[in-house]
Amino acid sequence: MFAPTHTWRKWHHAVPQKQRQYALASAIAATAIPALVEARGHVIGQMAEIPMVVANEIEGVTKTKEAVALLKKINAYDDVEKSIASKRLRGTKGKMRNRRWKMKRGPLVIYKNDNGITRAFRNIPSVSLMSTDSLNLLKLAPGGHVGRLVVWSQDAFEEMHKFFGDYSSGQTKLPLSIMQTSDIRAIIKNIMIKGGIRQPKFGHTAKVAKRNPLKSKEVMLKLNPAYKKLTKPRVPRKNNAMGRIKVGTPAHAAIEALKKRKAAAKAK
Repeated sequence: MFAPTHTWRKWHHAVPQKQRQYALASAIAATAIPALVEARGHVIGQMAEIPMVVANEIEGVTKTKEAVALLKKINAYDDVEKSIASKRLRGTKGKMRNRRWKMKRGPLVIYKNDNGITRAFRNIPSVSLMSTDSLNLLKLAPGGHVGRLVVWSQDAFEEMHKFFGDYSSGQTKLPLSIMQTSDIRAIIKNIMIKGGIRQPKFGHTAKVAKRNPLKSKEVMLKLNPAYKKLTKPRVPRKNNAMGRIKVGTPAHAAIEALKKRKAAAKAK
């Protein structure tokens, strides 16, 4: 868009609620897959498990040095150090627009009750905080890339049943798969044993080119046999100079005299 942006520009797009729930559930599910977390660039080699769920005492931490000690204890501080080392100057004009520095994202701490946890973790670079009352997709998947390193409190982890339900109970807000078995090869083999699938056809059927009956007389006669009687035969038109000479003109008289001399010569 040319020139400065306008206030009436369409800044936001409405997204259906089910689609937002599905995206949020997918982002949370991706945080439990170590391959996706490592692919996003997080350092999780020394961590005991993914997802990392700690006791509820983490919500009562009020000092930054206690928060750092906790991250070091669960071996998540390596990812913080990686993010701090990635701090660099922005290469574009954003340097003049209050975003001079760039840094990679570190761990995300999700809690249920704020008993001082936000005050303790807010001063650690690259660490983000999120409450279960306001789940944010932009924090779970920054830049649209799923698989962020997440540290859960126990209450926050159990609170997810409130939002998404449980598949075992049958009461869930998540989309259910139409197919119970996604292994197509196993399904085909099972049907072939029962004889419920047709045999493959080996053979080539010649394709007939479709022709326009308005342009092809042969095709039109097949469709309408009376077409020949309805149309008049085409008479070729003489486009030579002899046919355009008017009767009674000197040129016409000269041509007629020439024809008579030719006829007389043939008679002899």
